[in-house]
Amino acid sequence: MSTEAPAPANAPSRRSRAVLLVVATVAGLLVAEGVLRVWFPQVGKLRQLVVSTDDDRGFAARPNIELPFAGVFTRLPHEVVWQTNAQGLREDHEIGPPSARYRVATYGDSETFGWSVALDETFQRQMQALDPRVEVLNFGVPGYNVINVREQLERTVPRFEPDLVIYLVNKNDFNEPVHFTPLSYSHVLLHLRFLWHFTVGKKIRLMQRDGADRLAMFGREVDRMTRFLAERGTPFVVGFLRWSNSRAVWEADYGEPPFWRQLVNVHAVVDGKPRVDGHYARAAHRRMAAFFCEVIAEAEDAGCEPPGFRRDAVAARPGPAPGS
Repeated sequence: MSTEAPAPANAPSRRSRAVLLVVATVAGLLVAEGVLRVWFPQVGKLRQLVVSTDDDRGFAARPNIELPFAGVFTRLPHEVVWQTNAQGLREDHEIGPPSARYRVATYGDSETFGWSVALDETFQRQMQALDPRVEVLNFGVPGYNVINVREQLERTVPRFEPDLVIYLVNKNDFNEPVHFTPLSYSHVLLHLRFLWHFTVGKKIRLMQRDGADRLAMFGREVDRMTRFLAERGTPFVVGFLRWSNSRAVWEADYGEPPFWRQLVNVHAVVDGKPRVDGHYARAAHRRMAAFFCEVIAEAEDAGCEPPGFRRDAVAARPGPAPGS
């Protein structure tokens, strides 16, 4: 015969305790979600900026948005606006067919996009300010790596028909592509992802970034972009914010190399320039604008147009359709 005392009639069962724990956890997550959305809204701006795609890009800039942005990691000195046009470019107007102006298309991640600067402070706008004869398009998207960029380039170059392409390479372009899911809309999960990204995840990425497989991946993707542009007769400038990464292209051996590619050291230009919220600020963008103009014009203080360029007439053709 058992001598164990019977449980009190009002004692919660194991099942009821589990239910209470689940309810309390869900309630806590909902409270945390609300607090983070109110007190730390900037973290969610990146998810608001982009929209998922069903192609190799994985995501692209959301068309027709204006997002006030004040920084994620540190407060910006002045709030900026992340603005896109109907075609998904960081721009305040739609881009039509090529005109008599020399058209440059720029690709890359958050540094190309201009994370911490206003639209008119981006190096693309400052290139246009230096030389109104050029038109510089901004296809940068925060979070992109070389695979995203290659897909973006192949999708947009035929439609926007630039005369020259610039790819501004950041050190994290050697990482695996970022994947967004419906859960990425959760501020709690975004904060946890950022915490992982800049602690344990950062150490893992740094170890992998300079590995032979990542360097080979980058070299293959840049080679693919180069050949794609060479077939169209479009010169390609690849600018490195970490010059040592250029060896991934110099050492690549994929047969007869095209002669449409120029590798340039952007790090030497912006080294020592201030950063805001982990990204280059206005002074660095000003230096990049002058540098890229010099690369294109093949001389200092010669504007941003290449020598001998002239487009006497542009055949009538429809402009690029909305969407990227």
